[in-house]
Amino acid sequence: MTDSAATEASAHYEASVEADRLDLPLGRVEYARTIELLTPHLPVSPATIADIGGGPGRYAAWLAGLGYRVHHRDLMSAHVEHARAGDTAGLDDPDARVAAMEADGVMPPLYPGSFCGYAHRPEELRTEIAAAGLLVEDLVGVEGLALALPDLEQRLGGPVDREMVFAAARAVQRVPDLLGLGPHLLAVARVP
Repeated sequence: MTDSAATEASAHYEASVEADRLDLPLGRVEYARTIELLTPHLPVSPATIADIGGGPGRYAAWLAGLGYRVHHRDLMSAHVEHARAGDTAGLDDPDARVAAMEADGVMPPLYPGSFCGYAHRPEELRTEIAAAGLLVEDLVGVEGLALALPDLEQRLGGPVDREMVFAAARAVQRVPDLLGLGPHLLAVARVP
């Protein structure tokens, strides 16, 4: 990450935009789907789980609440501080930022106040995880095409429409040509 990109990203996250993102309509889809996708892969508690790129710690707090010891890591100091401010029982959140971020894709700033982001293509993520000595158990797209629904908030308000949003996300979650379409990939990996 270049110095200017790191400065832009830090400024964006220092504004605490990320802290409430999972409360917005697409964020609610992401959060519920991530829990749905992770739950079948979770080891029996207590166990240790690494939440790498864990943002402000919402998932780390969820996992800690289930009795796991969670190693939360994020590049942004604002995220680390936000995670610390929450319920930190079972949460190992270090003072220092993660040493480096490796990325193969670049997302230029999309609007004033946004930042340059770095992303993975699905197979690049698989390769990177394998290079770290981990076994990829699953790789899925989280939100599917929910990001394209202009009336997502209204759809999430009704039980039938809400379930249709989630069913559509499930239907395409492992389609290779669609994995990189949504805003979030979820990789589940284990130490061999």
